[in-house]
Amino acid sequence: MGSRVLAGVSFLLVNSYLARRLGPADFGIVAVVTSVAMFGSFVTTAGVNRVLLRNVAGGLATGRGEQVSLDLSFARRILAASIPIGGGITFLMSAFFVRHASDVVSASVAGALVAVGSGLMLLFADLLRGLGEIHLANLGAGRNGGAIATTLYAVLLAVTGRDLLSSTSALLLNVAALLISVLASYIVYRRLRPPAVSASTIVDAGVERAFVVSSLLFMGTQLAAFTASQVDLWVVSGNLSERSAGIYAAALRLMGVVSMPLLAAQLIVSSRVAALRALGRMAELEALVRRTATIITVPALLILLPCVLAPGWILTLFYGRRYESGAFVLAALGMAQMVNVVTGLCGTTLAMCSKEQLLLRVSLLWTVLSFVCDLAAARVFGMNGVAVASGLTTAGQYIMFWVMARVSLGVWTHPGRLRMPASSAPAT
Repeated sequence: MGSRVLAGVSFLLVNSYLARRLGPADFGIVAVVTSVAMFGSFVTTAGVNRVLLRNVAGGLATGRGEQVSLDLSFARRILAASIPIGGGITFLMSAFFVRHASDVVSASVAGALVAVGSGLMLLFADLLRGLGEIHLANLGAGRNGGAIATTLYAVLLAVTGRDLLSSTSALLLNVAALLISVLASYIVYRRLRPPAVSASTIVDAGVERAFVVSSLLFMGTQLAAFTASQVDLWVVSGNLSERSAGIYAAALRLMGVVSMPLLAAQLIVSSRVAALRALGRMAELEALVRRTATIITVPALLILLPCVLAPGWILTLFYGRRYESGAFVLAALGMAQMVNVVTGLCGTTLAMCSKEQLLLRVSLLWTVLSFVCDLAAARVFGMNGVAVASGLTTAGQYIMFWVMARVSLGVWTHPGRLRMPASSAPAT
């Protein structure tokens, strides 16, 4: 949990500094490009990180070490193709969304590099978590490289802040922080990685095909879920002014901070959920996710309430008076985030229990619905309308995931049931 607090504080400081230093228009460029870069990071990893987390944790729990090594070899082949694709997609999307910026090419190149760096940090974080190094993994997990990269970014901004004149220079400092973090993560992984597969090992084509399919399904689910959480910002950027995008981004970034308790819980229990599912201990799995949801609900709601009840004051406090007009946006997004908190770890539970196809279909449905509603609202009501449309569709998605966990797995994920069962009968 300490790593998530560090990441949250650093993330808040970085965005507060950039918003005040650059102003709403240039801050909007940075926010949109880094948002697109996070989308690109999921393409960069191609879902490999989530499959490795599930398979490595499950394989080590059941004594299938050789299969873990095979999975790592499959992952390397996929990443050789997905990394350049992810960088290229990020460049093209950034160039479109910030097409009116004076240095659009430089900003788009920086965005592509941020996507690759963030993707590699996601990969190493999930690998380390699957290998049992939870604390080290938590330092590198999360948005924009996790606590390690975000803290380094804050340090670089503090050291070179006087020379920060544009959105592009801010993005390049982000790239530098990510590169240092990737190198450090790779060094740690080399010390822990399992032995390589013997050259004489016969690889079953069906097993490799299943790995690729699972990876693509995970990637699709990640892209759909992330797009659903960011499409409102992209709609504002594409249809309204850069200043509006900056103000909307300020509110959305605060939602990223207040969701830290839930994200921390997801990172901590995901490998345990995969292992319990592999062992068929569903009663213990349900007790784990509901107990975790209970623990995080109180701090999450305490953080959210000021955003809903005094949004203008919160925006002024962290970003300055130029962002106060986003008060309605922050309140609407905060209410949707409350639904996320009270439904618990439903998405993570589905993903770690091999329900990625179901998760993908539902995520795509809500992403399309969110885009249509956000676009219509932007053209009629501006950024306030986008916030309402986004909040309603986001809340609907969380509720559906919560119901899906019960229907498909037989478990609830909302807060409650604090006692862990002494033993659990294997699921049939």
